[in-house]
Amino acid sequence: MHKLFLDANTLLDFYRFGTDDLTQIEKLITLVEENEVEVLTNSLLEDEVSRMREAELSRTFGDFSSKKLSLKIPNYCEDIELTQKIKQQLSETNSTIAELANQIDDKIKLRELRADKLISQLFGLGRKLEITQEVSNAAFWRHNVKNPPGKKDSINDSVHWETLLNTQFYSTVDIVSRDTDFESDLNPGELKQFLKDEWNSKKKISEIYLFKSLSSYFKVRHPKIELSLEARKRELLEQLRNSGSFATTHQVIASLSEIDYFTRGQIGKLFEILLENSQVGKIAMDVDLRNFYCRFIEDWWFIPTATQETACELLYLNKDDYVFPF
Repeated sequence: MHKLFLDANTLLDFYRFGTDDLTQIEKLITLVEENEVEVLTNSLLEDEVSRMREAELSRTFGDFSSKKLSLKIPNYCEDIELTQKIKQQLSETNSTIAELANQIDDKIKLRELRADKLISQLFGLGRKLEITQEVSNAAFWRHNVKNPPGKKDSINDSVHWETLLNTQFYSTVDIVSRDTDFESDLNPGELKQFLKDEWNSKKKISEIYLFKSLSSYFKVRHPKIELSLEARKRELLEQLRNSGSFATTHQVIASLSEIDYFTRGQIGKLFEILLENSQVGKIAMDVDLRNFYCRFIEDWWFIPTATQETACELLYLNKDDYVFPF
């Protein structure tokens, strides 16, 4: 499972006029819930986002709420009927904007913006890395000697990097940050060579990469993730779980077979259903079901061994023909 660290600026962009909209966080939450991605966080990062939220909102909301739509109309147009209609529509639109601003202001005060809820949910699902005394000492040293990442007036990125460096990972780690603190001067878009070398000297197994935005991260790592399709898959999985007849099972499997991308969590649920619902398991040898389930057998190492073995029995597969590394 890939690991992902989002820096504070990436998350604070959702309180700005950023290029990535909030559906990007929704996609990420879906992938975390489906065991495709593990989000890495720490207490300093969460405090940083909470602390800077107010400043970012004061800029964007202040800019938005102070704006009024206007149109300079020449005097010689005053007697034209459409002129008065336009003025009336502008007045009504400005009244609606003012009403919207009041509603947004209330949500800001109550921390009920959609961005607030999604970021809070993401932090709740994340794996919080501990900022130990060792990490703090290393971060202060890094900052003092001016090793990247970091700014003159902030030690935060140094702490974030040290928490990652101090944790052993067995899969790829991705960082999403548009700050130049992590980015190579020689190869824009890539991690600084100094940080790569440092990572490789301490991490023998995992690799680390940099992405400039969540949208660019999804294009590379999860190009097939679509929220509408994820909702459809959840619906079909629920139908299969509750199938009360062989006919319904065949119908749902036909719909699922048209989909070419499933997350680890969804694959796990499919095999749970195979074992738990007799209206699925009893006809596992039917051509459509067997073909569908056999799509996943070489990539199901994350499924419990007992589930693998029972699934092989239902699908009439020889377990020894497949590799089960864990």
